[in-house]
Amino acid sequence: MRRKRWRGALVGILLAALTSGTCAQYTADPGALGYLLLTGSTTPPPSTTGGDTDTSPPVLLIDSVQEGQILVPPASSSPNLNLNLIGSIQDPNLDSSSVVLEWKTAVSAVWTSAAVSFQNSQQWKTVSPLAISGTQGYQVRLSASDTLGHSATLLVSFTVDATSQITLTNPLDGDVFVSNSIQFGGTATDADGISLVEVLVTYNNQTFTYTANNDSGTWSTWSYAASALPWNTPISVRARMTDTPGNQMYSNTVLVTAQQKLSFGNTLTGLPADESYGAWVNYTNFSDPVIIAAIKPGAAGDGGVVSFGAPCVIANSGADVNNGRFVDAGVDNKEEDLASASAVITKDTANSRFKVRVHNSGVNCARMVTEDVWYFIVEANTAVNQHYTLPDGGELEADHFTLDPSNCVICPGSTYQRVNFRKSFGTPPLVFLQQTSDNDPAFVITKISSVDVNGFNVAFQADAGAPAYHLQAEQFSYVAIELIDQSGGAADHQYASSVFNNQRIQIGRIGMTSGFNAWNEAGNTKSIQMQHTYTSPLLFLNMNTNTGGNTAYARAHGITLSDGANAGHTTFDAYVEDTDSRSHSGEETFVYFAVESN
Repeated sequence: MRRKRWRGALVGILLAALTSGTCAQYTADPGALGYLLLTGSTTPPPSTTGGDTDTSPPVLLIDSVQEGQILVPPASSSPNLNLNLIGSIQDPNLDSSSVVLEWKTAVSAVWTSAAVSFQNSQQWKTVSPLAISGTQGYQVRLSASDTLGHSATLLVSFTVDATSQITLTNPLDGDVFVSNSIQFGGTATDADGISLVEVLVTYNNQTFTYTANNDSGTWSTWSYAASALPWNTPISVRARMTDTPGNQMYSNTVLVTAQQKLSFGNTLTGLPADESYGAWVNYTNFSDPVIIAAIKPGAAGDGGVVSFGAPCVIANSGADVNNGRFVDAGVDNKEEDLASASAVITKDTANSRFKVRVHNSGVNCARMVTEDVWYFIVEANTAVNQHYTLPDGGELEADHFTLDPSNCVICPGSTYQRVNFRKSFGTPPLVFLQQTSDNDPAFVITKISSVDVNGFNVAFQADAGAPAYHLQAEQFSYVAIELIDQSGGAADHQYASSVFNNQRIQIGRIGMTSGFNAWNEAGNTKSIQMQHTYTSPLLFLNMNTNTGGNTAYARAHGITLSDGANAGHTTFDAYVEDTDSRSHSGEETFVYFAVESN
Protein backbone atom coordinates (compact mmCIF):
# COMPACT_ATOMS: atom_id res chain seq x y z
CA MET A 1 0.00 0.00 0.00
CA ARG A 2 1.42 3.32 -1.01
CA ARG A 3 1.92 6.03 1.56
CA LYS A 4 -0.30 9.08 1.65
CA ARG A 5 1.18 12.50 2.09
CA TRP A 6 0.45 14.21 5.36
CA ARG A 7 -1.09 17.62 5.17
CA GLY A 8 -1.11 20.01 8.09
CA ALA A 9 -4.48 21.61 8.75
CA LEU A 10 -4.60 25.22 7.65
CA VAL A 11 -5.73 27.62 10.31
CA GLY A 12 -6.33 31.34 10.19
CA ILE A 13 -4.21 33.97 11.86
CA LEU A 14 -5.85 36.16 14.43
CA LEU A 15 -3.92 39.30 15.30
CA ALA A 16 -5.16 41.46 18.15
CA ALA A 17 -4.08 44.96 19.10
CA LEU A 18 -3.20 44.54 22.75
CA THR A 19 -2.82 46.94 25.64
CA SER A 20 -1.01 46.36 28.90
CA GLY A 21 -2.82 43.88 31.14
CA THR A 22 -4.76 42.14 28.36
CA CYS A 23 -4.27 38.56 27.22
CA ALA A 24 -4.86 36.88 23.90
CA GLN A 25 -4.63 33.35 22.60
CA TYR A 26 -4.38 32.66 18.91
CA THR A 27 -3.55 30.04 16.30
CA ALA A 28 -1.35 30.30 13.23
CA ASP A 29 -1.02 28.82 9.75
CA PRO A 30 1.94 26.41 9.35
CA GLY A 31 3.10 28.75 6.56
CA ALA A 32 5.92 28.22 4.11
CA LEU A 33 8.12 26.59 6.75
CA GLY A 34 5.36 24.28 7.96
CA TYR A 35 5.34 25.21 11.66
CA LEU A 36 2.14 25.07 13.71
CA LEU A 37 1.97 27.66 16.49
CA LEU A 38 -0.66 26.60 19.01
CA THR A 39 -1.01 29.28 21.65
CA GLY A 40 0.59 32.57 22.57
CA SER A 41 0.18 34.57 25.74
CA THR A 42 0.79 38.31 25.80
CA THR A 43 0.23 39.31 29.39
CA PRO A 44 3.35 41.29 30.25
CA PRO A 45 4.00 42.72 33.71
CA PRO A 46 3.89 46.50 34.05
CA SER A 47 6.85 48.13 32.36
CA THR A 48 9.41 49.61 34.74
CA THR A 49 11.22 51.55 32.06
CA GLY A 50 8.31 53.24 30.39
CA GLY A 51 9.84 52.58 26.98
CA ASP A 52 9.39 48.84 26.53
CA THR A 53 7.36 48.16 23.37
CA ASP A 54 7.93 44.36 23.15
CA THR A 55 4.41 42.87 23.03
CA SER A 56 5.25 39.77 20.97
CA PRO A 57 5.78 36.21 22.18
CA PRO A 58 8.92 34.28 21.20
CA VAL A 59 9.04 33.05 17.60
CA LEU A 60 9.69 29.29 17.72
CA LEU A 61 11.18 27.29 14.87
CA ILE A 62 12.15 23.63 14.47
CA ASP A 63 14.35 23.15 11.43
CA SER A 64 14.84 19.40 11.53
CA VAL A 65 11.23 18.23 11.23
CA GLN A 66 8.04 19.96 10.12
CA GLU A 67 4.32 19.33 10.38
CA GLY A 68 3.16 16.19 8.56
CA GLN A 69 6.58 15.10 7.33
CA ILE A 70 7.77 11.52 6.94
CA LEU A 71 11.20 10.74 8.40
CA VAL A 72 13.24 7.76 7.23
CA PRO A 73 15.65 6.03 9.64
CA PRO A 74 19.13 5.17 8.36
CA ALA A 75 19.63 1.60 7.18
CA SER A 76 22.12 1.00 10.01
CA SER A 77 19.47 1.52 12.72
CA SER A 78 16.14 0.89 10.91
CA PRO A 79 13.37 0.91 12.04
CA ASN A 80 14.76 2.98 14.93
CA LEU A 81 15.97 6.55 14.58
CA ASN A 82 18.21 8.74 16.72
CA LEU A 83 16.57 12.06 15.92
CA ASN A 84 18.51 15.30 16.28
CA LEU A 85 16.19 18.26 16.79
CA ILE A 86 17.53 21.66 15.74
CA GLY A 87 15.84 25.04 15.60
CA SER A 88 15.79 28.62 16.81
CA ILE A 89 13.94 30.91 19.20
CA GLN A 90 13.78 34.59 18.32
CA ASP A 91 13.05 37.02 21.14
CA PRO A 92 15.27 39.86 22.39
CA ASN A 93 14.10 39.20 25.96
CA LEU A 94 14.08 35.39 25.91
CA ASP A 95 14.22 33.64 29.27
CA SER A 96 16.40 30.68 28.30
CA SER A 97 15.52 28.85 31.53
CA SER A 98 11.89 28.67 30.36
CA VAL A 99 12.65 26.65 27.22
CA VAL A 100 11.05 23.20 27.38
CA LEU A 101 11.23 20.54 24.65
CA GLU A 102 9.09 17.41 24.93
CA TRP A 103 8.15 14.49 22.67
CA LYS A 104 5.87 11.44 22.61
CA THR A 105 4.21 8.95 20.31
CA ALA A 106 1.01 10.17 18.69
CA VAL A 107 -1.16 7.76 20.72
CA SER A 108 0.53 8.32 24.09
CA ALA A 109 -0.57 10.82 26.72
CA VAL A 110 2.85 10.94 28.37
CA TRP A 111 5.42 13.55 27.30
CA THR A 112 9.16 12.95 27.68
CA SER A 113 11.46 15.91 28.24
CA ALA A 114 14.58 16.44 26.10
CA ALA A 115 17.42 18.75 27.14
CA VAL A 116 18.53 21.45 24.70
CA SER A 117 21.67 23.58 24.42
CA PHE A 118 22.08 26.91 22.65
CA GLN A 119 24.69 27.29 19.91
CA ASN A 120 24.32 31.09 20.01
CA SER A 121 21.65 33.57 21.16
CA GLN A 122 18.99 31.96 18.92
CA GLN A 123 20.10 28.55 17.62
CA TRP A 124 19.38 25.48 19.79
CA LYS A 125 19.76 21.71 19.45
CA THR A 126 19.02 18.65 21.53
CA VAL A 127 21.87 17.65 23.83
CA SER A 128 21.24 13.99 22.96
CA PRO A 129 19.21 12.60 20.03
CA LEU A 130 15.66 11.43 20.68
CA ALA A 131 15.52 7.63 20.72
CA ILE A 132 12.68 7.13 18.23
CA SER A 133 11.65 3.45 18.22
CA GLY A 134 9.62 1.95 15.43
CA THR A 135 7.54 3.25 12.55
CA GLN A 136 4.58 5.22 13.87
CA GLY A 137 3.39 8.77 14.49
CA TYR A 138 5.18 11.16 16.86
CA GLN A 139 4.74 14.65 18.25
CA VAL A 140 7.26 17.24 19.43
CA ARG A 141 6.33 20.23 21.61
CA LEU A 142 8.51 23.30 22.18
CA SER A 143 7.63 26.01 24.73
CA ALA A 144 9.39 29.23 25.71
CA SER A 145 8.73 32.53 27.52
CA ASP A 146 10.46 35.86 27.63
CA THR A 147 11.23 38.00 30.66
CA LEU A 148 8.23 40.25 29.92
CA GLY A 149 5.72 37.43 30.36
CA HIS A 150 5.07 36.52 26.71
CA SER A 151 5.01 32.79 25.96
CA ALA A 152 4.53 30.52 22.97
CA THR A 153 4.18 26.82 22.25
CA LEU A 154 4.93 24.97 19.03
CA LEU A 155 3.58 21.49 18.23
CA VAL A 156 4.81 19.41 15.30
CA SER A 157 3.44 15.99 14.27
CA PHE A 158 5.37 13.60 12.03
CA THR A 159 5.73 9.91 11.21
CA VAL A 160 8.63 7.49 10.81
CA ASP A 161 8.54 5.13 7.81
CA ALA A 162 11.19 2.43 7.34
CA THR A 163 9.95 1.04 4.02
CA SER A 164 12.20 3.50 2.17
CA GLN A 165 15.73 4.75 2.78
CA ILE A 166 17.12 8.28 2.52
CA THR A 167 20.41 8.67 4.40
CA LEU A 168 22.86 11.54 4.74
CA THR A 169 26.33 9.96 4.99
CA ASN A 170 28.33 13.19 4.74
CA PRO A 171 28.47 15.35 6.76
CA LEU A 172 28.05 13.79 10.18
CA ASP A 173 26.44 15.53 13.11
CA GLY A 174 28.86 17.85 14.88
CA ASP A 175 31.41 18.07 12.05
CA VAL A 176 33.61 21.18 12.14
CA PHE A 177 34.66 21.94 8.56
CA VAL A 178 37.81 23.96 7.86
CA SER A 179 36.33 24.93 4.51
CA ASN A 180 33.08 26.65 3.59
CA SER A 181 32.78 24.30 0.60
CA ILE A 182 31.27 20.96 1.64
CA GLN A 183 30.57 17.82 -0.37
CA PHE A 184 27.19 16.48 0.76
CA GLY A 185 26.41 12.86 0.00
CA GLY A 186 24.20 9.94 0.87
CA THR A 187 22.10 7.00 -0.28
CA ALA A 188 18.43 6.49 -1.16
CA THR A 189 16.12 3.56 -2.00
CA ASP A 190 12.35 3.27 -2.55
CA ALA A 191 10.27 0.37 -3.84
CA ASP A 192 8.08 2.77 -5.85
CA GLY A 193 11.08 4.40 -7.53
CA ILE A 194 12.73 7.76 -6.87
CA SER A 195 12.15 10.88 -8.92
CA LEU A 196 14.27 13.39 -6.98
CA VAL A 197 16.69 13.85 -4.08
CA GLU A 198 17.25 17.31 -2.63
CA VAL A 199 19.54 18.73 0.05
CA LEU A 200 18.01 21.22 2.50
CA VAL A 201 20.54 23.56 4.11
CA THR A 202 19.37 25.92 6.86
CA TYR A 203 21.27 28.79 8.47
CA ASN A 204 20.35 32.25 9.77
CA ASN A 205 16.70 31.10 9.83
CA GLN A 206 16.64 30.55 6.06
CA THR A 207 16.38 27.21 4.28
CA PHE A 208 17.98 26.70 0.87
CA THR A 209 17.01 23.72 -1.30
CA TYR A 210 19.46 22.18 -3.79
CA THR A 211 18.90 19.37 -6.28
CA ALA A 212 21.39 16.56 -5.69
CA ASN A 213 23.37 14.80 -8.41
CA ASN A 214 22.14 11.32 -9.30
CA ASP A 215 25.59 9.72 -9.10
CA SER A 216 24.49 6.11 -9.52
CA GLY A 217 21.72 6.72 -12.09
CA THR A 218 19.19 5.17 -9.68
CA TRP A 219 19.71 7.59 -6.77
CA SER A 220 21.21 4.77 -4.69
CA THR A 221 24.12 7.18 -4.22
CA TRP A 222 23.80 10.94 -4.61
CA SER A 223 25.86 14.06 -3.88
CA TYR A 224 25.85 17.83 -3.94
CA ALA A 225 28.84 20.20 -3.70
CA ALA A 226 27.86 23.26 -1.65
CA SER A 227 30.03 26.38 -1.67
CA ALA A 228 30.18 29.81 -0.05
CA LEU A 229 28.53 28.61 3.15
CA PRO A 230 28.70 31.08 6.05
CA TRP A 231 31.64 30.96 8.45
CA ASN A 232 31.16 30.38 12.18
CA THR A 233 27.40 29.86 11.86
CA PRO A 234 25.40 26.74 12.83
CA ILE A 235 24.32 25.00 9.62
CA SER A 236 21.67 22.25 9.65
CA VAL A 237 21.54 19.79 6.77
CA ARG A 238 19.07 17.09 5.78
CA ALA A 239 18.06 15.28 2.61
CA ARG A 240 14.59 14.98 1.06
CA MET A 241 13.56 12.17 -1.28
CA THR A 242 10.51 12.32 -3.56
CA ASP A 243 9.32 8.93 -4.79
CA THR A 244 7.58 8.31 -8.10
CA PRO A 245 4.01 8.63 -6.66
CA GLY A 246 5.02 11.99 -5.18
CA ASN A 247 5.48 11.13 -1.50
CA GLN A 248 8.29 13.03 0.22
CA MET A 249 10.52 11.55 2.93
CA TYR A 250 13.32 13.15 4.96
CA SER A 251 16.61 12.00 6.42
CA ASN A 252 17.76 12.80 9.92
CA THR A 253 19.19 16.32 10.41
CA VAL A 254 22.82 17.07 11.26
CA LEU A 255 24.30 20.29 12.61
CA VAL A 256 27.72 21.40 11.35
CA THR A 257 29.85 24.55 11.27
CA ALA A 258 32.44 25.96 8.89
CA GLN A 259 35.28 27.59 10.79
CA GLN A 260 38.35 29.35 9.40
CA LYS A 261 40.79 27.01 11.09
CA LEU A 262 43.28 26.63 8.23
CA SER A 263 45.32 29.01 6.08
CA PHE A 264 47.69 27.98 3.32
CA GLY A 265 49.27 29.18 0.11
CA ASN A 266 51.88 31.25 1.95
CA THR A 267 55.53 31.80 0.92
CA LEU A 268 58.56 33.39 2.60
CA THR A 269 61.25 34.31 0.08
CA GLY A 270 64.99 34.76 0.38
CA LEU A 271 65.47 33.43 3.90
CA PRO A 272 69.14 33.34 4.96
CA ALA A 273 70.61 29.85 5.08
CA ASP A 274 73.32 30.62 7.64
CA GLU A 275 71.39 29.31 10.67
CA SER A 276 70.01 32.79 11.40
CA TYR A 277 66.30 33.55 11.63
CA GLY A 278 64.33 35.55 9.13
CA ALA A 279 62.01 38.38 10.09
CA TRP A 280 58.94 37.85 12.26
CA VAL A 281 55.85 36.74 10.33
CA ASN A 282 52.48 37.88 11.67
CA TYR A 283 49.27 35.85 11.51
CA THR A 284 45.66 36.55 12.46
CA ASN A 285 42.61 34.54 13.57
CA PHE A 286 44.63 31.76 15.26
CA SER A 287 44.89 31.40 19.04
CA ASP A 288 46.89 28.13 19.14
CA PRO A 289 48.46 27.72 15.68
CA VAL A 290 50.03 24.58 14.28
CA ILE A 291 52.49 25.78 11.62
CA ILE A 292 54.01 23.41 9.05
CA ALA A 293 56.87 24.69 6.86
CA ALA A 294 58.78 23.24 3.91
CA ILE A 295 61.77 24.36 1.84
CA LYS A 296 60.78 25.13 -1.74
CA PRO A 297 61.86 22.49 -4.28
CA GLY A 298 63.65 23.46 -7.47
CA ALA A 299 62.07 23.52 -10.91
CA ALA A 300 62.52 20.85 -13.57
CA GLY A 301 66.00 20.78 -15.10
CA ASP A 302 67.70 22.90 -12.45
CA GLY A 303 70.05 20.08 -11.49
CA GLY A 304 69.32 20.22 -7.79
CA VAL A 305 67.12 21.61 -5.09
CA VAL A 306 69.24 24.39 -3.57
CA SER A 307 72.00 26.83 -4.49
CA PHE A 308 75.40 26.88 -2.79
CA GLY A 309 78.26 29.32 -2.42
CA ALA A 310 81.76 28.68 -3.75
CA PRO A 311 82.73 25.10 -4.73
CA CYS A 312 84.41 23.08 -1.99
CA VAL A 313 85.65 19.58 -1.23
CA ILE A 314 84.22 17.40 1.52
CA ALA A 315 87.20 16.15 3.53
CA ASN A 316 88.24 12.50 2.99
CA SER A 317 85.34 11.78 0.67
CA GLY A 318 86.85 12.43 -2.73
CA ALA A 319 83.62 14.11 -3.72
CA ASP A 320 83.49 17.54 -5.30
CA VAL A 321 80.58 19.78 -4.42
CA ASN A 322 79.77 22.43 -7.02
CA ASN A 323 76.51 24.32 -7.05
CA GLY A 324 74.67 21.64 -5.14
CA ARG A 325 75.86 18.68 -7.22
CA PHE A 326 77.49 15.60 -5.80
CA VAL A 327 79.74 14.18 -8.53
CA ASP A 328 80.47 10.46 -8.33
CA ALA A 329 81.68 8.78 -11.54
CA GLY A 330 80.52 5.40 -10.28
CA VAL A 331 76.91 6.55 -10.05
CA ASP A 332 76.64 8.33 -13.39
CA ASN A 333 76.65 11.90 -12.07
CA LYS A 334 73.63 11.59 -9.84
CA GLU A 335 73.04 14.76 -7.82
CA GLU A 336 72.60 15.10 -4.09
CA ASP A 337 72.24 17.96 -1.69
CA LEU A 338 74.95 17.17 0.87
CA ALA A 339 73.91 20.13 3.00
CA SER A 340 70.55 18.64 3.95
CA ALA A 341 68.23 21.24 5.40
CA SER A 342 64.93 21.64 7.17
CA ALA A 343 62.91 24.59 8.43
CA VAL A 344 62.75 25.32 12.16
CA ILE A 345 60.03 27.58 13.55
CA THR A 346 60.03 29.67 16.71
CA LYS A 347 56.59 30.91 17.77
CA ASP A 348 55.61 33.99 19.73
CA THR A 349 51.96 33.12 20.30
CA ALA A 350 51.36 36.05 22.66
CA ASN A 351 52.07 38.44 19.79
CA SER A 352 50.61 36.24 17.00
CA ARG A 353 53.83 35.80 15.08
CA PHE A 354 56.58 33.31 14.24
CA LYS A 355 59.95 33.23 12.50
CA VAL A 356 61.81 30.59 10.51
CA ARG A 357 65.41 29.55 10.05
CA VAL A 358 66.88 27.14 7.51
CA HIS A 359 68.51 24.35 9.54
CA ASN A 360 71.66 22.88 7.92
CA SER A 361 73.12 19.45 8.54
CA GLY A 362 76.54 20.91 9.31
CA VAL A 363 78.46 19.07 6.57
CA ASN A 364 81.51 21.33 6.45
CA CYS A 365 81.25 23.98 3.71
CA ALA A 366 78.18 22.74 1.85
CA ARG A 367 75.73 25.42 2.93
CA MET A 368 72.91 27.10 1.07
CA VAL A 369 72.91 30.85 0.42
CA THR A 370 69.18 31.60 0.61
CA GLU A 371 66.00 29.55 0.51
CA ASP A 372 62.30 30.10 -0.05
CA VAL A 373 60.04 28.50 2.55
CA TRP A 374 56.36 27.61 2.31
CA TYR A 375 54.04 27.24 5.27
CA PHE A 376 50.44 26.57 6.25
CA ILE A 377 48.65 27.14 9.57
CA VAL A 378 45.95 25.09 11.32
CA GLU A 379 44.25 25.90 14.61
CA ALA A 380 45.17 23.16 17.09
CA ASN A 381 42.41 20.80 18.19
CA THR A 382 41.67 21.42 21.85
CA ALA A 383 38.79 19.06 22.70
CA VAL A 384 39.26 15.39 23.39
CA ASN A 385 37.80 13.21 20.64
CA GLN A 386 37.62 16.12 18.17
CA HIS A 387 38.69 16.35 14.52
CA TYR A 388 38.16 18.93 11.82
CA THR A 389 36.45 17.82 8.62
CA LEU A 390 37.63 18.37 5.05
CA PRO A 391 35.23 19.05 2.14
CA ASP A 392 35.23 15.38 1.03
CA GLY A 393 34.48 14.09 4.52
CA GLY A 394 38.06 13.21 5.42
CA GLU A 395 39.17 14.24 8.89
CA LEU A 396 42.09 16.39 10.08
CA GLU A 397 43.81 16.70 13.45
CA ALA A 398 46.40 19.29 14.51
CA ASP A 399 48.25 19.28 17.82
CA HIS A 400 51.58 19.67 19.63
CA PHE A 401 53.91 17.39 21.62
CA THR A 402 57.35 17.47 23.24
CA LEU A 403 60.04 15.03 22.07
CA ASP A 404 62.68 14.06 24.61
CA PRO A 405 66.28 13.48 23.41
CA SER A 406 66.23 10.00 24.94
CA ASN A 407 63.84 9.13 22.11
CA CYS A 408 66.54 9.07 19.46
CA VAL A 409 67.68 6.69 16.74
CA ILE A 410 71.36 6.70 15.78
CA CYS A 411 71.76 8.35 19.18
CA PRO A 412 72.25 7.00 22.70
CA GLY A 413 69.03 5.28 23.73
CA SER A 414 67.63 4.50 20.25
CA THR A 415 63.95 4.42 21.21
CA TYR A 416 60.70 5.80 19.80
CA GLN A 417 58.06 7.88 21.54
CA ARG A 418 54.37 7.19 20.91
CA VAL A 419 52.06 10.09 20.02
CA ASN A 420 48.37 9.25 20.33
CA PHE A 421 45.73 11.07 18.30
CA ARG A 422 42.93 12.88 20.12
CA LYS A 423 40.44 10.79 18.15
CA SER A 424 40.92 7.63 16.09
CA PHE A 425 40.81 7.92 12.29
CA GLY A 426 38.90 5.58 9.99
CA THR A 427 42.11 4.78 8.08
CA PRO A 428 45.78 5.58 8.86
CA PRO A 429 46.26 9.30 8.10
CA LEU A 430 49.06 11.23 6.42
CA VAL A 431 51.28 12.81 9.10
CA PHE A 432 53.26 16.05 8.68
CA LEU A 433 55.70 17.19 11.41
CA GLN A 434 57.29 20.52 12.30
CA GLN A 435 59.91 21.42 14.92
CA THR A 436 58.72 24.54 16.78
CA SER A 437 61.44 25.15 19.37
CA ASP A 438 65.19 25.65 19.15
CA ASN A 439 66.74 24.48 22.43
CA ASP A 440 69.78 22.74 20.91
CA PRO A 441 71.57 23.99 17.76
CA ALA A 442 72.80 20.52 16.73
CA PHE A 443 71.22 19.40 13.45
CA VAL A 444 68.54 16.77 13.87
CA ILE A 445 65.55 15.59 11.88
CA THR A 446 62.47 13.79 13.11
CA LYS A 447 61.56 10.28 12.05
CA ILE A 448 58.05 8.83 11.94
CA SER A 449 57.12 5.15 11.95
CA SER A 450 54.18 2.86 12.70
CA VAL A 451 51.43 5.27 11.65
CA ASP A 452 48.02 3.74 12.37
CA VAL A 453 44.51 4.97 13.12
CA ASN A 454 45.37 5.71 16.75
CA GLY A 455 48.75 7.49 16.50
CA PHE A 456 52.36 7.22 15.38
CA ASN A 457 55.89 6.63 16.69
CA VAL A 458 58.43 9.44 16.52
CA ALA A 459 62.11 9.89 17.33
CA PHE A 460 65.04 12.21 16.73
CA GLN A 461 67.50 11.06 14.10
CA ALA A 462 70.96 12.61 14.25
CA ASP A 463 73.11 13.40 11.23
CA ALA A 464 76.31 11.38 11.01
CA GLY A 465 78.16 14.49 9.81
CA ALA A 466 76.95 16.78 12.59
CA PRO A 467 79.54 17.79 15.22
CA ALA A 468 77.33 16.78 18.18
CA TYR A 469 74.20 14.88 19.13
CA HIS A 470 71.01 16.79 19.83
CA LEU A 471 70.68 16.62 23.62
CA GLN A 472 67.77 18.96 24.42
CA ALA A 473 64.03 18.30 24.33
CA GLU A 474 62.13 20.11 21.57
CA GLN A 475 58.53 21.01 20.86
CA PHE A 476 56.86 19.74 17.72
CA SER A 477 53.57 20.27 15.95
CA TYR A 478 51.83 17.83 13.64
CA VAL A 479 48.96 17.74 11.20
CA ALA A 480 47.34 14.37 10.47
CA ILE A 481 45.04 14.20 7.42
CA GLU A 482 42.74 11.32 6.51
CA LEU A 483 42.99 10.31 2.85
CA ILE A 484 39.71 9.53 1.06
CA ASP A 485 41.39 7.72 -1.83
CA GLN A 486 40.35 8.69 -5.37
CA SER A 487 42.95 6.58 -7.18
CA GLY A 488 40.65 3.62 -7.71
CA GLY A 489 42.84 1.30 -5.66
CA ALA A 490 46.26 2.17 -7.09
CA ALA A 491 48.99 0.12 -5.45
CA ASP A 492 51.71 2.76 -5.18
CA HIS A 493 50.06 6.21 -5.32
CA GLN A 494 46.89 7.01 -3.42
CA TYR A 495 45.56 10.55 -3.63
CA ALA A 496 42.62 12.88 -3.06
CA SER A 497 42.15 16.07 -5.07
CA SER A 498 39.60 18.79 -4.35
CA VAL A 499 38.93 22.53 -4.24
CA PHE A 500 39.38 24.01 -0.79
CA ASN A 501 38.20 27.58 -0.12
CA ASN A 502 38.64 28.31 -3.84
CA GLN A 503 42.17 26.83 -3.88
CA ARG A 504 42.98 23.48 -5.46
CA ILE A 505 44.70 20.98 -3.19
CA GLN A 506 45.91 17.40 -3.51
CA ILE A 507 47.14 15.06 -0.79
CA GLY A 508 48.70 11.68 -1.39
CA ARG A 509 50.67 8.68 -0.19
CA ILE A 510 53.39 7.22 -2.43
CA GLY A 511 55.79 4.30 -2.28
CA MET A 512 53.55 1.89 -0.36
CA THR A 513 54.63 -1.25 -2.24
CA SER A 514 57.88 -0.20 -3.90
CA GLY A 515 59.31 2.44 -1.59
CA PHE A 516 62.11 4.94 -2.01
CA ASN A 517 65.79 4.27 -1.43
CA ALA A 518 68.69 6.75 -1.32
CA TRP A 519 68.60 9.48 -3.95
CA ASN A 520 71.84 8.47 -5.63
CA GLU A 521 70.81 4.86 -6.16
CA ALA A 522 69.64 4.21 -9.72
CA GLY A 523 65.90 4.09 -10.30
CA ASN A 524 64.83 5.51 -6.96
CA THR A 525 63.46 8.86 -8.10
CA LYS A 526 59.70 8.66 -8.65
CA SER A 527 57.85 11.04 -10.93
CA ILE A 528 54.47 11.85 -9.38
CA GLN A 529 51.65 13.10 -11.58
CA MET A 530 48.95 15.20 -9.95
CA GLN A 531 45.42 15.35 -11.26
CA HIS A 532 45.39 18.97 -12.41
CA THR A 533 47.62 21.80 -13.54
CA TYR A 534 48.87 24.14 -10.83
CA THR A 535 50.13 27.65 -11.56
CA SER A 536 52.53 27.79 -8.62
CA PRO A 537 52.12 24.75 -6.38
CA LEU A 538 53.38 24.62 -2.80
CA LEU A 539 54.54 21.12 -1.88
CA PHE A 540 54.99 19.56 1.57
CA LEU A 541 56.57 16.09 1.92
CA ASN A 542 57.18 13.82 4.91
CA MET A 543 58.50 10.28 5.26
CA ASN A 544 55.95 8.25 7.24
CA THR A 545 58.20 5.20 7.64
CA ASN A 546 61.76 4.62 8.83
CA THR A 547 63.11 1.30 7.56
CA GLY A 548 66.60 2.45 6.53
CA GLY A 549 69.26 2.93 9.16
CA ASN A 550 70.92 6.15 8.07
CA THR A 551 69.61 9.68 8.52
CA ALA A 552 67.42 10.63 5.56
CA TYR A 553 64.21 12.37 4.70
CA ALA A 554 61.82 13.12 1.86
CA ARG A 555 62.80 15.64 -0.82
CA ALA A 556 61.29 16.82 -4.08
CA HIS A 557 62.46 18.68 -7.14
CA GLY A 558 61.68 18.86 -10.84
CA ILE A 559 58.27 20.48 -10.56
CA THR A 560 56.79 20.63 -14.06
CA LEU A 561 53.59 22.65 -14.33
CA SER A 562 52.39 21.01 -17.57
CA ASP A 563 54.07 19.68 -20.68
CA GLY A 564 53.25 17.68 -23.79
CA ALA A 565 53.56 14.31 -22.10
CA ASN A 566 51.51 15.40 -19.08
CA ALA A 567 49.13 17.91 -20.61
CA GLY A 568 46.77 19.24 -17.96
CA HIS A 569 48.81 17.76 -15.11
CA THR A 570 51.55 19.08 -12.84
CA THR A 571 54.31 16.61 -11.96
CA PHE A 572 57.15 16.50 -9.45
CA ASP A 573 60.04 14.14 -8.67
CA ALA A 574 60.30 12.64 -5.19
CA TYR A 575 63.28 10.94 -3.60
CA VAL A 576 64.97 10.01 -0.34
CA GLU A 577 67.76 12.38 0.60
CA ASP A 578 70.47 10.66 2.62
CA THR A 579 72.80 12.88 4.64
CA ASP A 580 75.51 10.21 4.43
CA SER A 581 75.25 10.14 0.63
CA ARG A 582 74.21 6.57 -0.13
CA SER A 583 73.91 4.45 3.00
CA HIS A 584 70.12 4.58 3.38
CA SER A 585 68.91 1.23 2.09
CA GLY A 586 65.36 0.98 3.38
CA GLU A 587 62.15 1.20 1.39
CA GLU A 588 60.25 4.30 2.52
CA THR A 589 56.71 5.64 2.11
CA PHE A 590 56.14 9.36 1.53
CA VAL A 591 53.11 11.55 2.11
CA TYR A 592 52.57 14.90 0.39
CA PHE A 593 50.32 17.95 0.48
CA ALA A 594 50.17 20.17 -2.62
CA VAL A 595 48.25 23.44 -2.74
CA GLU A 596 48.00 26.34 -5.15
CA SER A 597 49.89 29.36 -3.82
CA ASN A 598 48.12 32.62 -3.05
